[in-house]
Amino acid sequence: MYVYEFKEQNAAYIGRTLMRTQKRRDWDHIFREDSVSSFAKLNDIPVPEMKILEDNLTIKEGSEREGYWVEKYRSSGWTI
Repeated sequence: MYVYEFKEQNAAYIGRTLMRTQKRRDWDHIFREDSVSSFAKLNDIPVPEMKILEDNLTIKEGSEREGYWVEKYRSSGWTI
């Protein structure tokens, strides 16, 4: 589980990936057109550093925990 926190905009992108593909996923979010890079471009800001929320989860656990983290950020006032 990971998050990109756009603190000035109080917006966050929460995602999950396999640990072995984490660096590739980070690269994708920075250099490919997706929701993270598009948001950064729209706001004329750099993509923030990927912050790891949890690791070593099973696929099922990751699916369950993603909902937890989305709700945690949303209930703290973040736009997801």
